[in-house]
Amino acid sequence: MSDKTKKGLFVTFSVYVNSAFGGVQRCTKEYQEVIEAAGWSLEVLAYEIDRRWQARIFRKLKPSSFYNRIPQSFIDALIAQVQSKHIPYVFLNQVDALCIAPYLKSAVPDVKIVLLSHGAQFVDDFLAAQNQTSISSRKRSHLANTILDEMQLRQHIDHVFTLSEQEVAFERWLGAKSVSWLPRIISPKPLDWKPIAGRAGFVGTLDHQPNYEGLLSILTNLQTRKDFEGTIRIVSSSKELGRYLEERFHFVKYLGRLDNEDLKNEASTWTWFIHPLFIWSRGCSTKLADALEWQIPVLTTEVGCRGYTWQKGNVIRFDAINEYSSYLCGKDSEYDISLVRQKLILASETSPSVLDVAALAKLALNKIS
Repeated sequence: MSDKTKKGLFVTFSVYVNSAFGGVQRCTKEYQEVIEAAGWSLEVLAYEIDRRWQARIFRKLKPSSFYNRIPQSFIDALIAQVQSKHIPYVFLNQVDALCIAPYLKSAVPDVKIVLLSHGAQFVDDFLAAQNQTSISSRKRSHLANTILDEMQLRQHIDHVFTLSEQEVAFERWLGAKSVSWLPRIISPKPLDWKPIAGRAGFVGTLDHQPNYEGLLSILTNLQTRKDFEGTIRIVSSSKELGRYLEERFHFVKYLGRLDNEDLKNEASTWTWFIHPLFIWSRGCSTKLADALEWQIPVLTTEVGCRGYTWQKGNVIRFDAINEYSSYLCGKDSEYDISLVRQKLILASETSPSVLDVAALAKLALNKIS
């Protein structure tokens, strides 16, 4: 280890660093790579959810997104390691780990604690409540407690990194002392693109409200039109909802969950990668990164682009459902798609690299040293 390399602990829920590669795993990997490229030597400490009966009872009596989830034994071992090895930085991956901060700061006041946010928890809790005709007093209390807990816990954090510029405003509202955002990293891996005219594809978890409602709004709109003659192919592990959509819309084909190679082969036949997000949920959507890396035409929204930046080129985006559907119906000629793809390739190739984002992270972290 060079003299300039700083030591740090990367604390995360074990599921976020397992072999699966969903959105949260991708963002976790990006954070880790960026911090290491910025000059930190990281040791990963992964925790499990506390399954003891006492913890389960506490969670039932007082539901919380933060407390009674991480074993106290893990927190004590973490503090002991910071003290014995003189670790100057601790990086908490995801807001799930926020409850560690007050214990750690109390025991080691000089340690720098950095939150690697994937989005404020209260945003998703608010969306879940918003989707209900009536909200019980218990759920109201839970939402209020989530906001208050997030505000209180951030008082022990020295810096917050977010996945999008919009999340910076949320963090400031919650009282973060120092906050900045890190754009998504794109590593182009072009597919052998051989599109089938009129074929569009969707990839995502349908159990996630913004994904499902966005897709459903587009499918419903397409069903009312007379100028859509294509097919929408859905790749998702959400079997019940996927099959429901296939039964409801004659132009939908549900493919289930595909492994990486099968997904790439399937996506290489899509004229459009559709990414219809219209609801501001927490964090950012990592699915746009797939289209950018595969360099296939994507039809998205402003919400879908949050957390992304590029120097040249662009992607097609519409925030009005009818305009989105109209473009999906009308822009399928080979010439138009070729132009769209050329601009997307430019965006893909001029998006930030690990080193670009690491420079931003280093600048922010040096300010709290």
